[in-house]
Amino acid sequence: MKIKRRIKISEETSMASMSDIAFLLIIFFMISSVFIFNEGLHLTLPDNSKKPQIVSSKNILTISLLQKEKTILNKKEVDDGEIKEILHKMKLKNPNISILLKIEKDVIYSKAIKMIDCIKSAKITNFSLKMI
Repeated sequence: MKIKRRIKISEETSMASMSDIAFLLIIFFMISSVFIFNEGLHLTLPDNSKKPQIVSSKNILTISLLQKEKTILNKKEVDDGEIKEILHKMKLKNPNISILLKIEKDVIYSKAIKMIDCIKSAKITNFSLKMI
């Protein structure tokens, strides 16, 4: 009579090799991925050797960005969606328009950048930033 032995198969797997594979995959993806760097804002700063430019008060449009998610245009609250159209109309009426952009210190950066983009899309090249 032959006796057969049952081979007991272990239900556990070694996790040491899995951690090695995971670590190698992390290294592979870090090396093969491309990192995206934001370029930031390209601003032309005034030259110290030139005299300050005098702007008439009728050519100045003041925009204030407040921390309570409010946008004030010449002492009137406006919606952020309407500001782009208003700037285009003002530029057509007065091509010499200059913007004074007042930003409170607690305003989210993305809101300030969106406002600068609106100013640039209206093709207004003269604007000043002031932190309040």
